[in-house]
Amino acid sequence: MENETYINHIFDKFFKSVFQVDQTVIDFLNHILSPEIAGKISVEDLTLDSGNYISNQMSEAYADVIYRTVWKDGRGGVALVLLFEHKSSPDSDVFEQLLSYKLAIWAKDRSENRKRSDIYPIIFYQGQKPWIKKTFAQCLNSPPEMEPFVPNFDYILISVEETPDALLLQLSDFSILGAAMLLMKKARDENFIRQSFSSFYNFAKDRPYWNHFLPIFSHYLRQVSGLPTTDLRVLAEKNLTLEMQTQVIAEFETAEMQDIRKGIEIGKAQGKAQGKAETLRENVERMLIKKKLSDIDIADGLDVPLELVLSIKEDLQKSGRLKK
Repeated sequence: MENETYINHIFDKFFKSVFQVDQTVIDFLNHILSPEIAGKISVEDLTLDSGNYISNQMSEAYADVIYRTVWKDGRGGVALVLLFEHKSSPDSDVFEQLLSYKLAIWAKDRSENRKRSDIYPIIFYQGQKPWIKKTFAQCLNSPPEMEPFVPNFDYILISVEETPDALLLQLSDFSILGAAMLLMKKARDENFIRQSFSSFYNFAKDRPYWNHFLPIFSHYLRQVSGLPTTDLRVLAEKNLTLEMQTQVIAEFETAEMQDIRKGIEIGKAQGKAQGKAETLRENVERMLIKKKLSDIDIADGLDVPLELVLSIKEDLQKSGRLKK
């Protein structure tokens, strides 16, 4: 569970970092979102909403980034709710979570004397299991006669795993979003990494966001791929320009040092726990050997289970250190 939480934290951080730059959202509007919607939204007015709309319960399943903009025809505001679903299988509570977002955003609009925004919920899903879209009523197993009373709205689903490799490779040549989705999909595929390493970085050749994205992509690749830093260094030297190599390799080495520090911290914590257990056992043994207290009194005095005292007593008797 701890490892799963750590991996989810890596996914969250990568997703949020990638979408902190509005160019990623512009790439999404231009290449992923339907032209009927994208063509009517003002790209020039895109602003990152720093509001906190996600509950602690939702944060276990989602990472979120929200952008606000306006309709080109001036009829009001638009909120793009970008959710990254990092569970391994589809979430049956998705409508409840999206509805809570809508209500929170509208409440903020109302508190700031704004017309309520049109909201586009967009879910990025990275799980292996197919996500079969259902209506809210279907998720609730509502009988037909109750369906008119269940909120009815849709969401845009982007399944990273189901997006064809060919499309992601094509987009990755010029699109931050394409490269990011390719990395999310292939960061654990060792063969792909070795054969197509440069595809994760092609977008950066002529981008003004070089310094922002190279560290993010490299750190993510090092942490998720599991490949040794030495292997990643060789791949960078073979596939990237000299200038790019310097920054990418430095980030690989930084990520490696962080893993080492994390391992040391875990080791220290385990060592302390082991030390406490050994000290507790020594205290039980000493009190048993002295024979001044009953087994129950020893358990109560040291605040340990009686079963533990009896187990240690049996070990002492077997070893001959305590007479039966």
